[in-house]
Amino acid sequence: MSKQVNLNSVVQLRNECDEHLSPVFTKLGYKETFTLTDLKLTVGYLSVLAAGLLFQLDKKYKNDFNNKEYVFYTTIVVAIGAGFHLAFLFVNTFVSKNVKFQGIKGKKKLNVSTVTKSKTDPSYLVTVELNGKKVDEVVPFNTVFNSNGYLEYAELETKLQSIVKKLEKKA
Repeated sequence: MSKQVNLNSVVQLRNECDEHLSPVFTKLGYKETFTLTDLKLTVGYLSVLAAGLLFQLDKKYKNDFNNKEYVFYTTIVVAIGAGFHLAFLFVNTFVSKNVKFQGIKGKKKLNVSTVTKSKTDPSYLVTVELNGKKVDEVVPFNTVFNSNGYLEYAELETKLQSIVKKLEKKA
């Protein structure tokens, strides 16, 4: 069962719908994959490792910028760390922007992105991509939430499944 949300908060409405994406697509036979999450975690951990190396260099050389070896290693580690941060920024901005669900079913790859137009517009914009084919749908929140602020899961499920079935027919 869903929890009651504030019907005047588009962010809460979107988050509640996002939390229920995985069960909807799992019922359609898509197994959730976490490759983007794994990629972001790996790049993040490598950035932390670079910061740790900088700390060790500071500790070993006592922050002596007259030492050419210290300056050389620090420059390399800072460049590597900056590279990891740029990679993380690229992944977050272009690769996984608003992606809420990734799944596979046989050879079919499904990506679902969700966003709202603004904090004041109660529309749930769902972009479903199946093997390179995209469909954008607008789901008004008032069609999937009742007047008390509870998610009508069956209604959300029906709307999302119809979007995927349209794409599966095209593919």
